[in-house]
Amino acid sequence: MKKKIILEIAVIIFLILTFTISAAEEKQVYRGIYFGMSVQEFHENLRKDEKMTLSVGLPEIEIENTIYNIFALYNDQDQLYEIYFESPNYIADYYVKKRLNELSQIIESEYGAADNINNFKLSEVKKEILWQKIWGFGDKVIELGVGKMDTEKYVSLHMFYYPYGP
Repeated sequence: MKKKIILEIAVIIFLILTFTISAAEEKQVYRGIYFGMSVQEFHENLRKDEKMTLSVGLPEIEIENTIYNIFALYNDQDQLYEIYFESPNYIADYYVKKRLNELSQIIESEYGAADNINNFKLSEVKKEILWQKIWGFGDKVIELGVGKMDTEKYVSLHMFYYPYGP
């Protein structure tokens, strides 16, 4: 009887820990950034992290020796729910492909293969971002794509967390 109760308690604890870990992973964005953090928490993290800076009013982060601008969106309760990491603009497609590959490898190492893959030529990118790869993980969506500004292209990594959405 005692063994059965101990076993049931162990299973319940395991399930609670698994759910807690999954929820924490779902809220994780990158490094010390997570969904639900406030603007103040984001800026405190920014000051602590040697890979992040605040330059000309825009937060920046270094990923694989490339500086990405960070665009963070918060809901009415001051909770981060959406974030973009955008690369510098490039004329040469070589650099766009290189950034796509670098970011794709980082995401795939954490989440596995993308749920959706859209094959397109970089010449097809016009004004709006074309999403090349999309991952879904619970309430979190991750998109990796290419946008265009004038004649130059940039890589955009977009993450969205539905429970905190506007």
